[in-house]
Amino acid sequence: MKKKKICIFFFCFVLLLFSTSLAMAGITITDPPSKTRTYHRFLVADLGLTGRGRPNKIFVISFDATGVINPGKGHHLHIEVIRQNDGRVLGSGDTESYIYNITFLNQSFNNYEIADKLGGDFTISKDAGDLKDKVLATSAIPEGKFRIKIDLIEDPSILRDSDEMIVTMESPYMRTIYPVDTSVTPSSMKFIWQSNLEDQEFRLYTDPRGRNEITKGTRLPRRGVRQSLDGGSFDSFLDIGELYFWQVNGYMNTSHGRVFTKGPISMFLFLEEGSSVMELGLSEAEKAAILEELTNILRDLINKRAARSIRGYDVERILLDNSIITIKELMAILSLIKSGDAQVNRIYFR
Repeated sequence: MKKKKICIFFFCFVLLLFSTSLAMAGITITDPPSKTRTYHRFLVADLGLTGRGRPNKIFVISFDATGVINPGKGHHLHIEVIRQNDGRVLGSGDTESYIYNITFLNQSFNNYEIADKLGGDFTISKDAGDLKDKVLATSAIPEGKFRIKIDLIEDPSILRDSDEMIVTMESPYMRTIYPVDTSVTPSSMKFIWQSNLEDQEFRLYTDPRGRNEITKGTRLPRRGVRQSLDGGSFDSFLDIGELYFWQVNGYMNTSHGRVFTKGPISMFLFLEEGSSVMELGLSEAEKAAILEELTNILRDLINKRAARSIRGYDVERILLDNSIITIKELMAILSLIKSGDAQVNRIYFR
């Protein structure tokens, strides 16, 4: 009899474990498989959690067939976007409630389908603090790491399962380092820049607006470059004593797809070997003087708001009819504008 009792107890114990395993609801982020993604720009609206989202796929959630304890009861999803470094909730929301085995079981949803198929409400958190201000100002998630956490809740408030992915925001940048507003010789013509854009390409022009490009088969433009490029493969195409302009472009990875992005156009003077270095750019004092004069002109000709609109701009170079001129020539022109001796048809900045 004792052996029989032991066997019956063992059988019941195994059955209990088996029943418990069936009770686990399965929610999994199946795409991306690594559950991590990096973006240069991420618009909050591209999550699609506010309804009628465009098909911008950020993640896919799937529900397995293991069932739930109460398959006839309502279940809903609770979603949060959380800043990784301090746990602050950027936004959160809940879908409407549905019977698990009817609506969720063996189903998959893209992020942009959740609100349209499951309803509910997703809002920016009132306690988001500085995050809320940044999002409202730019409509984008700021730089940093964020967790998108999805919980499956059995109503009224029993957590059955959850999964999450990490989204990293890195602001795009493209900084040209050398040569910038200086002279180079064939032996010193090595282009250097810093950027986190994808699929970068190098282009060379003979005009400062990038309209007259030098193209030489596979040598120019140069694709697949990264951070530097030796100009020795195309210096024979350049004329001594001439100004040239170079640019590196690439692609931003955004929440709504890849976006082609142009970098700044930088200038250099091509000189023969052994020539002394010549600096061509404007000094910080000259840039400040130009901006001050432009500010005064905008204030006098238009209004104070127009004058304030150029705050934060940086003067790159001075062009007249697509040719570079000196600061003395520019100041003379600005003086004519202020006195009314020169008429301005249009003012714009880029």
